[in-house]
Amino acid sequence: MRVNKILLIGLLCLLLLGTMSGLSQAEQRDIYIGDLIKLQIAGNVAPEEIKEKFSEFEIVDLEQQESGYQLTVRTFALGQKVVQLGDKKIRIDVKSTLDKYKERQKVFAGDLKVQEPDFKWQWSYLLYVLGALVIIIASYYIWQWWKNRAQEEVTPYQSFQQRLTAAAEAEDYFVALTYALKRYLEQTFNCRIIGKTSTEIIAEVEEISALEEHLAALEDWLQQVDYYKYTTAEADGEEQEKLAAELKKIVDEIEKQEQVVK
Repeated sequence: MRVNKILLIGLLCLLLLGTMSGLSQAEQRDIYIGDLIKLQIAGNVAPEEIKEKFSEFEIVDLEQQESGYQLTVRTFALGQKVVQLGDKKIRIDVKSTLDKYKERQKVFAGDLKVQEPDFKWQWSYLLYVLGALVIIIASYYIWQWWKNRAQEEVTPYQSFQQRLTAAAEAEDYFVALTYALKRYLEQTFNCRIIGKTSTEIIAEVEEISALEEHLAALEDWLQQVDYYKYTTAEADGEEQEKLAAELKKIVDEIEKQEQVVK
């Protein structure tokens, strides 16, 4: 459980890092001829002044907003342009898509063969994967929380009664009865006895003072059940009901004692 929490925190950090890196990449994107350039202009600036300052650009749109204006421009001229707007300098470096071919001296060789498009890595791929993992792990925790909450609403005694009733449909009746007893004792007295033999169970519960009065009855019942579990003897319906009734009586007495203590 602790490892899953660490993994979830790590994924959230990676998701945040990926988002920041993606934003950084977006901010550093090169501007080419004909690209639409969107600028947020805040402050008390008149639209006439904005148009005048960006007169070297083609003004595509000037939209008034609550915090100022959103200006959309483009240009077909290369080079760096500096616009002084109030006390701010806006530098826009416009590049050509042919810049990377300037140093190439050889003639391009023609090829009529259709080429497969190159795979281009994008940060959005990583964000999608991390986002999906975060959703999966978060869903798992929500499911565990809901499951544990539902289990907490059922008392150990109520769980015992449910298992006692369900034992009639179990493949091995006495194994189901023994499991119902073990789970009740574990949940009520915070001990670990599932997977232990009857002798080991008695040795474990001997340390629990609240069960001192019930040790003899528990040991006798476990011995009777072991007889049918580990021999070829078969119990008829009457014997099964008798042992189930004895178990319920023992647990009822333990539960009654626990309620008095509480």
